[in-house]
Amino acid sequence: MGNICRNGQQDEYSAEGTTNVSFSQMDESRHVAKNGDEQARLYEEIARLTRVNIESEEKTSELMEEIEKLKTELQAVRKETDSDDEQQVDDEDAQLTSESTLANTKCDRPTFEFAIADEDELSERNIEQWASEKDANYIEHKRLQDENEMLKSEMEQIKNEMEEQTKKAMLNEEAFAELTNTLEQVARERNDQTAEQKKHEAEIIKLKSELQKSVSQTEELRLTLQKLQNGRDVFKTKNEQNEGAKPKPSDSYLVNLSDDNRPDKVAVRFEELYNKEWTDCYEVLSSEEGVCRMLLGVCVNIYSTYVRTIESDTNKKNALVIADMQLDDDLKGFLKVLRGGKISNAICLYWNKCMEICRQMIANDPPLYMDTDIDKHGHTFNDSLYHFYTERGTRIDYIVWPALNLMKNGKMLCKGHAQGAK
Repeated sequence: MGNICRNGQQDEYSAEGTTNVSFSQMDESRHVAKNGDEQARLYEEIARLTRVNIESEEKTSELMEEIEKLKTELQAVRKETDSDDEQQVDDEDAQLTSESTLANTKCDRPTFEFAIADEDELSERNIEQWASEKDANYIEHKRLQDENEMLKSEMEQIKNEMEEQTKKAMLNEEAFAELTNTLEQVARERNDQTAEQKKHEAEIIKLKSELQKSVSQTEELRLTLQKLQNGRDVFKTKNEQNEGAKPKPSDSYLVNLSDDNRPDKVAVRFEELYNKEWTDCYEVLSSEEGVCRMLLGVCVNIYSTYVRTIESDTNKKNALVIADMQLDDDLKGFLKVLRGGKISNAICLYWNKCMEICRQMIANDPPLYMDTDIDKHGHTFNDSLYHFYTERGTRIDYIVWPALNLMKNGKMLCKGHAQGAK
């Protein structure tokens, strides 16, 4: 029975374990096999103790039958001995009485002396016979007593053996109960291990699903980043070509109508950035004021990064490359705090367009000036610098889009947008 259970367990575990093969599952299978061997050993020990208990009960039954048989024989011997002694005494008394009566009836006075002599002789002979039979009965009675004592000692011995067998049976029952408890505990541990293994398998499946989802998201971000890098490379190439055709410092304020990077065209692209990519991000996101502040911060931060890098490095081309690398890292960090899907795509497109237009601003000599002072809450609303966003008022609530000038305190190229407040 133990081998059948053990093989059944091993077959069950092998059937369940074919789905996911790993080192942890191999260790678990070996542990389960070990528990199956232990269970089989316990079943064999229980069977052995059961056989010993049955043999003990059979031997006890045989001893009880033998004791009953000896008791019956002893009672029969006692009855037979008592009846023989009583019958013998009655026979002797009857014989003596009959002989005495016969002697009295047959003897007359002349033969009285002879009759007395015969009677004395007969009585003496009967007495001797009675004495000899009495001695024989005494000997037989003594023998029976000795046999009875021997039977008593045998019965005592059998009783002691029965007590020992009873004790052994009790010990076997205790051992059987202990082995049963151990077997139940092993079964419970096996069930717990099975439940734990199923739980681990479910967790593994869940982790695999999450890993696949993470891989797909990572691949999507990688493709987006690759797209941004390709756009940056195209922009770099185009910018390098434009730098070759850029007017000299003495002619920087003259308008080159064939230059796509001239200030008025950059201002038009800057306004289109607000009307298109900025609006797309705004529609994807939810909070009005929070979205406005976030998108404004992205644009101002990109422009400020280019300005700081150029001021710290005299080589403008090298400074722009360093700024691009820094902004790429900033974009990666920014995307980590956003959800995937349309939000990431819209932010990436908006970020890429901001980088492109800000580089064009910096490429001009002197660079175009963006008003990066966006903390103007409570200031007087200047409609020559800002358009109203959704609310009119005499005061500024918050800045939505910065203003763009040809240079600091120079000609206005593009008005900004601000929320009015009364």
